[in-house]
Amino acid sequence: MNEVSEKVDRAAAAVQGFRERALEINKTVDFITSIAQETHLLALNATIEAARAASTAAGSRSSRRRSASSPRTRAGSRSRSRPWRRTSTRGREASCGR
Repeated sequence: MNEVSEKVDRAAAAVQGFRERALEINKTVDFITSIAQETHLLALNATIEAARAASTAAGSRSSRRRSASSPRTRAGSRSRSRPWRRTSTRGREASCGR
């Protein structure tokens, strides 16, 4: 009977050791998971910032293209182009003749 009791005690100690080791592994996995999530968020943020910068650069390029191709309109304006008007020295408007 003593022999059976000793075997049960050793088995219980082994199970307790496995339990403690499993808890340590679980803590390590949780730590690695939190680092992976933070890394994912940083990568996502970098992607968003890169897209925003590309969008801003593309808008800037299209504004420059519009203003270069249509000098009579303001950059970014969607109004129809009109001939420039100038004011004479007497305060009357005069057309440039375009």
